[in-house]
Amino acid sequence: MKVFLICALVSSPVVGLLITWATLYPSNEIASLAILTAAALSTAVLYKSDLARRRALASAVLLPSTPLYPLFAGKIGALISSVVAVILVMPPVAFFTLRSGVLGWMAVGLLVVLTCTLSAIINHFVSEHTRSAYTPAVTSWAVTVMAAVPIVLSHSFFSFHLSTMPNWIDEPSLIAMLSAAGRTLPHSGSAMTEMLSIFLYGDVLGYWLIKLNAANSLPLISVILLRDSLVFFGLASILAGFQTVALSSVGRSGGRGVLRGGRDV
Repeated sequence: MKVFLICALVSSPVVGLLITWATLYPSNEIASLAILTAAALSTAVLYKSDLARRRALASAVLLPSTPLYPLFAGKIGALISSVVAVILVMPPVAFFTLRSGVLGWMAVGLLVVLTCTLSAIINHFVSEHTRSAYTPAVTSWAVTVMAAVPIVLSHSFFSFHLSTMPNWIDEPSLIAMLSAAGRTLPHSGSAMTEMLSIFLYGDVLGYWLIKLNAANSLPLISVILLRDSLVFFGLASILAGFQTVALSSVGRSGGRGVLRGGRDV
């Protein structure tokens, strides 16, 4: 229970920033600072996690005296990979939370509970069988996959069957649909809105393909699955990163009553 509470506590800042962003951005563009703050925090956590993984792997393969060691285990590589990961993950998450209704936020809440539960269980199991340096990386990967897959499948299913058709689907052409859909985003012309419109246009394309062939729902199903995979795998990886970094820090600080820190021999 203590481990679950630790995971929930460290996950709350990101979730809180996403709620702030989704609630305030439609009326105040300054709320974009919330999503930028979430991106910065995620970058820092993923950087710390990736740096530890790189150094553990390099230590197992390379000699400390080799000039290749800084190249494969250095801070620059970890920084680049974490920045790229956040750039790929945060925009679809921002768009999804901005447009989500009750169903979307229920899925986000369930994802948080699922990642916290899995982090507590899997971290304990992995720490019994791996060296401590590898425990966060293995735990994070396992938690991401095991939490995201059921959420993606269930949310995609309910989205397809319960979502109503948007008003702009009645527009006569694809260009008209894109234009009408673009007007539904707040703060037209801002850099943030222009970025979000990329994901909106993906939805528009799916609905347009359905209009061309009303009997074939595969295009829309594909768009929904792709969108949900980007969102929930990305968000699960960020949450798992926060949780595993926190758990490894607790282990190193001597909290052996909270979790095991992995084996070093």
